[in-house]
Amino acid sequence: MCGIAGILPLGESAGLSDVRERLGAMVRAMRHRGPDDTGMYIAPDGRGGLGNTRLAIRDLSPAGHMPMASADGRTWITYNGEIYNAAELRGELERLGFAFRSTGDTEVILNGYLAWGVELPIRLNGIFAFAVWDETARTLLLSRDRFGVKPLYYASAGNDLVFASEVRALLASGLIPRVADRQAVEHYLMFGSCPSGRTIIAGVSGLPRASYASVAAAADVSRHDSADVDVKEYWSQAGEFAGADPIPDSELEERARETFKVAVHSQMASDVPVGLFLSDGTDSTALAAFMRATTGSDIRSVTVGFDEARFDESDRSRSTADRFCLDHAERRIGPAEVLDSLPEVIAAMDQPTIDGVNTYFVSQTAAQSGLKVALAGLGADELFGGYRTFADVPRVDRLMRQVSALPFGPEGGRALADIPGVPYRWRKLGAWLTEGASGTDAYAAVRGVLSPRRVASLLGEPKAISASLDSVELNGSLIGNAAAVSLLESSIYMHNQLLRDTDCMAMAHSLEVRVPYLDASTSRLAVATVGAWSQSAKAPLKLARSIYFPIGLPDKPKQGFTFPFDPWLRGPLRPLVQQLTAADVVVSRSAWVSLVNDFDHGRAHWSHVWAPIVLDRWLRENDVSLGPRAELASAAA
Repeated sequence: MCGIAGILPLGESAGLSDVRERLGAMVRAMRHRGPDDTGMYIAPDGRGGLGNTRLAIRDLSPAGHMPMASADGRTWITYNGEIYNAAELRGELERLGFAFRSTGDTEVILNGYLAWGVELPIRLNGIFAFAVWDETARTLLLSRDRFGVKPLYYASAGNDLVFASEVRALLASGLIPRVADRQAVEHYLMFGSCPSGRTIIAGVSGLPRASYASVAAAADVSRHDSADVDVKEYWSQAGEFAGADPIPDSELEERARETFKVAVHSQMASDVPVGLFLSDGTDSTALAAFMRATTGSDIRSVTVGFDEARFDESDRSRSTADRFCLDHAERRIGPAEVLDSLPEVIAAMDQPTIDGVNTYFVSQTAAQSGLKVALAGLGADELFGGYRTFADVPRVDRLMRQVSALPFGPEGGRALADIPGVPYRWRKLGAWLTEGASGTDAYAAVRGVLSPRRVASLLGEPKAISASLDSVELNGSLIGNAAAVSLLESSIYMHNQLLRDTDCMAMAHSLEVRVPYLDASTSRLAVATVGAWSQSAKAPLKLARSIYFPIGLPDKPKQGFTFPFDPWLRGPLRPLVQQLTAADVVVSRSAWVSLVNDFDHGRAHWSHVWAPIVLDRWLRENDVSLGPRAELASAAA
């Protein structure tokens, strides 16, 4: 894994020394992503360049140095990721006449671009974000993997396009104003993460998952903007659902087992040891089984545990580690350690998030145990129906439509949120009711954090804020069923929060995390078995691992990898609440006090108070100011 960066002139630009200085600052800001090597390529005219900081996993020799040039020196690549079908593509390229000077996958992508151009990304099975500069054509190609495991951000900066693996690297260039995007802040407070299309920083965009963008360098124009980035989708999860051929029940277990084993085996390819994030859930225990089934080598697993029994998974994780002869490392985390480490945790966040603290500590534990690569079970719940949302969203969708059609409509339904004694889930539903309820509204009501009304009060808005989600390609026939929920979970919760948090928290410790359940083969398996897992959560996965678990502990109900924040924020972490109350907060003081009062009396979830705490600390840590809403700013102008 690596950090990538670049500056592309879109018009008249600064000279060589300025480009080198700014690009160098971007690369240094991502040193944690790749401490093994750094490099820069400056274009012959001195008006642009590429940068890279490298975590060496494949081809540890100097031949893997980046940015890497083609044989004729006219095409350059900077790349972050792992391509699991690199060997097959390499063979195909060799048959086309390409020679290779390295053994890693970077050169496979570079020669693949020369052979197939923009058709390259769809051929890649892996996790990646890359930039290829073609000096002859004067074009830049940017691309990301299918599920958006590896990040890539870009922005227009005067006469230049700047891009990088992290938002903070763009800020380090000195070309991007440190002003927050107000609508992204609203989205963060409502959903716990910033939206994928935009970022916490005004003017900085995220390249969508499963897409590529071709950008032409111009020499005779005075200014371009981000609209000149021509983004195209090369793969669609919804399209894969639509075109899937169901697997017969008689073949399901064997096909599933073989698919998972092959995916895990391919993702264990590495020139350094590969470990495992191990919990007591189905996903990671299955990975342990598949890893052991495909190798006789040592496998190191890591788990974090707590004194709070309801959240602790260490005993059952230890049993799994013993069963599969894993070299197991276990670490207990308490509130004092979280409180002491919070400045480092916030510093590791590329954007504010209500999640990620868990991944920070398990990644730190893995790195301290000597690992540079670890597999994680992320993606199984989203692709194989593991969350309770797969039942809740269709049910809430029907209920919201029924309530919206009543004479009192959403306004009367929202009154539920203000009635004392009404259960939390009903009050939450009332707070999220909208006119003309849709499938995405139901998903927002289930997955949402702070309601639009609460966010408006916290930000001092005169009226309620619209709870808009990223646009998600939902075919009308999919609304309300398992496939639709899978699309929503994959493109919103998983993409905007889980994958982003995993990337930044793991890379903060120079650790590469691979996700076999998001392999291209397992994605195809998921859409071909939707009938099975929509009836029984994660049925293909449970069938596939069944032969490895003839005896032992039964599966526990799904609870997720969660720290005990509710009791901690009422006790040992209470100083964080008090510090924000006493500080010059970015949110309305009266609205914050009201929110804390609701939390203290059991009327608000712990994430409701955690979200403003993280936002305030992140903005201060990164010296970012909270800008006005776009419409308010334009009205004032």
